[in-house]
Amino acid sequence: MPEAFDHAIAQFLNADGSRVIGTGFAVSPRHVLTCTHVIASVLGQDARLPIPLGTAFTVLFPLNPNVPPLTLRLHTTFPSVDQPDIHTLEDMSLLEVEGMVSLPYAPRQVLPDSGHHGQAFRTYGFNRHGGSWFAGQCAGVVAEGWIQLQVDNVSDESLNGLSGAPVWNTQANAITGMLVAKRRGNLRSYMIPIARLIRALPLLATLESPATASTPCQMAANPRYKLLKTKLERLQAQYDLETRVEEQMRMEKLIAEAQASLAQLDKG
Repeated sequence: MPEAFDHAIAQFLNADGSRVIGTGFAVSPRHVLTCTHVIASVLGQDARLPIPLGTAFTVLFPLNPNVPPLTLRLHTTFPSVDQPDIHTLEDMSLLEVEGMVSLPYAPRQVLPDSGHHGQAFRTYGFNRHGGSWFAGQCAGVVAEGWIQLQVDNVSDESLNGLSGAPVWNTQANAITGMLVAKRRGNLRSYMIPIARLIRALPLLATLESPATASTPCQMAANPRYKLLKTKLERLQAQYDLETRVEEQMRMEKLIAEAQASLAQLDKG
């Protein structure tokens, strides 16, 4: 797990700074991702109600000593809904840094829904006791289109505050989703997979991940690598313009396959 993962983790407090509300994480040098219900709680409002774009939030980065408290403004948001289904895009918000600041961020990777099953993960979030690491396994996709997670050796209360935390897949060596909810009493949590985040926030497909931001010269000269890179860029550009849900889902699988092939070449 790279140091950038730790340094990218953001903390949201309530309006007077007395209580932890939730977590978020940098997805580019300029953007932070979290759940809409997190920022709605900061504002003291219902997460089902609209939040005006441009609303300002103060965000802390407790694991990054080089980043002071920052002001971020709401860029794009999807409210929570009462009865989501697999076609509903909800509870995701992207914020943009105000001022000349560059945030560290960790690699992320799109996995097909079936690719999450049985995968080990780690995450870090802020509950009332402070920041804590958690680990567990991915169970599989559920009706909302989220991925169910089984968290190891924790109490139900300790999961409070983890909404918006990045989920690090230990096999993929990348962030593969964002924690969104938990169910009381059974220690199950849920994450929104990266593919679904991209469907809601196409900007994420064009925000370069450090996993592909710097390519060694020998890989850049590899014809197959160049072909796959071109294919991936074309797919991501097409995805940004696509509005049909079925076609988006098909393209997500193609994007995941291209990313997996590139990662395999990187490993040699």
